[in-house]
Amino acid sequence: MRADQLFENIGAVDEELLARSEANAAEARRKRRLRVIWSAAAAAAVVVIVGVAIAMKTGIFRNKKTPKEPANNTVTAGSAERTIDLAKDEVLGKYLIASRVMPAMNTAPDVADYIDASGILDSDGYKKAEAAFEDQYRPYREKLQKYGVAKAVSPVNAFNAMAMRMLLANRDGANRTYSPINIYFALAMLSELTDGNTRAELLSLTGADTVQDLRTRANAMWEHLYKNDEHGKLILGSSLWLREKTEASDEPNYNTETLQRLADYYYAASFRGKMGSAEYDNALRQWLNKQTGGLLKDAVDGISLDPETVLALATTVWFAEKWQGPFDESLTSPGVFHAADGEKQAEFMNTLLYSQLYYYGDNFVSVPLRFISEANASMWFILPEEGSTVDDLLTDPEVLALLEQGYGYQKTEQALIDLTVPKFDISYSCDLCGVLEKLGVKDVFNPETSDFSSMVTDETVGYYVSEMKHSARVRIDEKGAEAAAFTEIAAFGTSLPTEQLVLRFDRPFLFVIRSESGIPLFVGVVENPQPASAS
Repeated sequence: MRADQLFENIGAVDEELLARSEANAAEARRKRRLRVIWSAAAAAAVVVIVGVAIAMKTGIFRNKKTPKEPANNTVTAGSAERTIDLAKDEVLGKYLIASRVMPAMNTAPDVADYIDASGILDSDGYKKAEAAFEDQYRPYREKLQKYGVAKAVSPVNAFNAMAMRMLLANRDGANRTYSPINIYFALAMLSELTDGNTRAELLSLTGADTVQDLRTRANAMWEHLYKNDEHGKLILGSSLWLREKTEASDEPNYNTETLQRLADYYYAASFRGKMGSAEYDNALRQWLNKQTGGLLKDAVDGISLDPETVLALATTVWFAEKWQGPFDESLTSPGVFHAADGEKQAEFMNTLLYSQLYYYGDNFVSVPLRFISEANASMWFILPEEGSTVDDLLTDPEVLALLEQGYGYQKTEQALIDLTVPKFDISYSCDLCGVLEKLGVKDVFNPETSDFSSMVTDETVGYYVSEMKHSARVRIDEKGAEAAAFTEIAAFGTSLPTEQLVLRFDRPFLFVIRSESGIPLFVGVVENPQPASAS
């Protein structure tokens, strides 16, 4: 299937819906607020990573000039082939003014479906189905390869190396986790809304020379990461929530060209409605729940749009995978986790990994667990050596090299590993303003210097972002035990090593979840494993 078949040309916006949105009067307000909502979420039979940004309560805009109506108030709508059909959604459809989402894909073929009753594999049929499946993804995979995998991923790893030291240090015995790629995409989208030095600071932090380079890079990674079938998910989402215009108000005019670029490069849906109304809040929650499979419902219920909000930006990541070599639930047993503030009870999963590669440095040892649908996508568990701490790892050049190089890291050995990992369910929320300011992004938070002229077409003095909150949750357990055949395949053709290694992650450790291309999806520190929740 060709790329132009997967992506139908974007059509015209629903003018009737737009007019209806314009007609809904809202009283004039002098205060305006910009809110950026970041949400990272994931769920699976084995690994569940969920997060939701906390709604911002401030971010006042001031603009005394009367706005001018833009010459073109049309934003094109998205492809008819959708994973989530927003236009037909009863709640979201009435607010939607633009949308573009990745098309639905066929499920990767399961070899078991091509084995007949007598145990004979229909090799030709399986290969044909596999080729058809790969043809769907090829346009997306090739886009990142054409741009350059290292050229795209290295700036994300560089950003993560800086963010990790700030977001994971000084924990005081608390668990922490975040999504580097989610924050990176949000910063990239924020650069589209800004200009001048405000944009320059964002480009510098994201490692891009120009905004065009950043949007091309982000789009290549966005489409490369996309996955959505019964074997696993890695779905990115983005949306803009605009304040409806009224005859009496001094609302800003939104730059429709910017909205279009966000749709083209980030698959951003745009909505317009009455800020602060229960109906509009419900629409935002509906979108977040749809984008995260309903896994964030408790957190999403607390999100609302303040009546003075002018624009909200929301992004999501929904990740779902099964272990390639699952844990046997019968081997899970209680034990002691040696936390910084004392011993804690935890449920430990146990397995033997035959001919397993492990990675090491002067101060750590690390073992990756692969996911079933993409062999090179994995979760890396990094244990500091006795006498070292997780904080030591955050600035260790060898750890940073491991996070960037993954399976290409040179210090590696092979062993029969007796692995013990605790089940955990952790979450963490933080305000990113201070972190980003320390990383060099300052103008966007200053009403005297911030420049949002790329997003609004009238006077923009006084527009600024005053609060950004990011929250993530990570949970792992044993589920997904159907993949025993992959364990056997991994052992074929390899003699058992003589070395045996016992790895017990029974004290604070670092973890990283990387895509098959090496993009850091989630990073965290487990200080105190919490029992996996039933939700």
